[in-house]
Amino acid sequence: MTSPRALAIVAGLGPGISYGLAHKFAIAYDLILLARSESTLDSLISKLSSDPTIKSLKTVPKIVGIPTDVTSIESMSAAIEKVHSLGQPVTLAVYNVSAGFKRTPFLETDLKDIENGFKGGGLGGAVFAKAVLPLLLDSVGKVSWPPGGRVNPTLIYTGATASFKANPGMSAFAIGKWSLRALSQSLAREFGPKGVHVATVNIDAVVDLERSRGILEDVEDAKLKPAEVAETYWGLHQQGRSAWTWEVDVRPWVEKW
Repeated sequence: MTSPRALAIVAGLGPGISYGLAHKFAIAYDLILLARSESTLDSLISKLSSDPTIKSLKTVPKIVGIPTDVTSIESMSAAIEKVHSLGQPVTLAVYNVSAGFKRTPFLETDLKDIENGFKGGGLGGAVFAKAVLPLLLDSVGKVSWPPGGRVNPTLIYTGATASFKANPGMSAFAIGKWSLRALSQSLAREFGPKGVHVATVNIDAVVDLERSRGILEDVEDAKLKPAEVAETYWGLHQQGRSAWTWEVDVRPWVEKW
């Protein structure tokens, strides 16, 4: 009997990094894509499904979109029930959710923005982990890809410069990303010995998106290309457990750091 194809879950689907991740993961996995907006899911899933690279794969992936508020325990639980119903192992899960980027002097910062930053960061990351870690643990030692190679179940968080450097005017965003990094570190230490690789990718860049057109347009490779950063996430997932990476920074060559 043929084993069911494994699943990759991407939370926070959008046209940038998350789309690049979904496109990359489709080479090996069926996809579960989570976003608040059903219209966002529909349009990006349609784009993925019609992509020539995806269509040309030997095994065309199943792509399932589930409208989900990943900061809500109830909403995330309902999404995981749908994942369970598919009867497929989960080998890769990525939390790529916005923590509300705003640059505002602290005394002018609305406390609601502080709350939303934390919800999109540490709180949402914890809700997501509570939901997906049992599935990842259940896949330890059971999934091989490519043929003959053992794959370690992997949970990856998307961080930012603000995960470790809280600049002026970035309090709301930094609270979210800093707390997410702390969560990731704790989970990596707890679940690594149990066979789940937990990692963080810190994005120190302007992402090359439609809304970032006009920024650094005169400098080649000055903005982060989603397809290229997806290779970093994929590389983390492919690492053998004798040399796991917990944290990595990704930035274009022009960034000052």
